Amino acid sequence: SIDGKPVESLRGLQGILSGYEPGNEVELTFNRGGERTTCSIKLARLADVMPQQK
Repeated sequence: SIDGKPVESLRGLQGILSGYEPGNEVELTFNRGGERTTCSIKLARLADVMPQQK
């Protein structure tokens, strides 16, 4: 989930994240190995983390 909003698909994740700006912090909750984990992440611009290749 992102800030308590459930994420069911990649499209759903994109929809939720479209409501935020780069630099915003969100709370991310996920299940890994049957264990629930929550962390805060700071959003970045896609171009900053995945530069376009020429």
